[in-house]
Amino acid sequence: MFEKIRSGVLVAAIAVLAVLTVSGCSVTGMAIGKLSEGHAEKKHTVVKSDHRLISPGSYVALQTTSGVTIRGRFQGSAKFSESEYRDRYFVPDSLSGRVPSLGQPLTLNLRNGQALLGRLVGFDFAAGTSSLPECIVLQTNEEDSAHVLLSGLLQISTAAGDSIDPKELAALMNRGILPSLHYMVLDLAPTASDTVSASELDARADEIARARVLSLRRQDGTMLTFDDDGGRYYRESQKIVGRDPLGTRSVIQASDLSQLEFSSPLGTPYHHRIAVSDVTNVVAWKSSNAGMTGLAIGAVIDAALIVGLIALAGSLGSI
Repeated sequence: MFEKIRSGVLVAAIAVLAVLTVSGCSVTGMAIGKLSEGHAEKKHTVVKSDHRLISPGSYVALQTTSGVTIRGRFQGSAKFSESEYRDRYFVPDSLSGRVPSLGQPLTLNLRNGQALLGRLVGFDFAAGTSSLPECIVLQTNEEDSAHVLLSGLLQISTAAGDSIDPKELAALMNRGILPSLHYMVLDLAPTASDTVSASELDARADEIARARVLSLRRQDGTMLTFDDDGGRYYRESQKIVGRDPLGTRSVIQASDLSQLEFSSPLGTPYHHRIAVSDVTNVVAWKSSNAGMTGLAIGAVIDAALIVGLIALAGSLGSI
């Protein structure tokens, strides 16, 4: 009887080995990988001041102050050089006297009654601050600079005795008018764009289906943008249904469509820099290697299973 059991165990071990050989991968690993991927690819909204907390390699969708959504792989953040920031820092004539110039001597009157003197370096956002993270940055001496939350100031005074409203400076930062010292770096894929009329929608359906981004212009001139990236828009009878880059579901009637603009990937990715002050919202989801990790773990489990079956068969044979 033990000989029959031993033979059965050996057959089971050979069968497991055969499945792994034919499939070229681990079924156990695939299961582990899929479970891990489902968890790791969950999207989450990040306060733009916390951009430094986003893991490099994560995919992000940035809504900008101009209303455009930029989507790519986050590579990190960095600080503009002094000359680059100076080139970006522009104060319109309409804001003259209400916005300080770079290098201007300022006195910051804090809510706790203290005062801080220095020259203006620029503006930035404080990481890890859940609300009101806008900062003014002063050079307090030759070596040190201070980042002070604008929400912690009563007022800002110039050497001439004029007052500057910190709340207005914060609002100008969030509108992208006052640039931040830090910028985000994204890898973007260059695209080729084309425009078709509503009547060409069916004739060029295959080409449009491969589009990276699809923008629909309604008869009234308004636009609706879908980001495909794996089938996030589709035809449904006389409607086009899709989700924008932030996941919001939208529907447009074909009869309301005047023309369609689409772009397709072209060439290799390139680095794109965008100031944090030019961003209004960030949605991030991590690019996961969980699938590969799961396969590796699964392979070890499968190998242990085979060894265990063979050892069991050997022990049965010795009984």
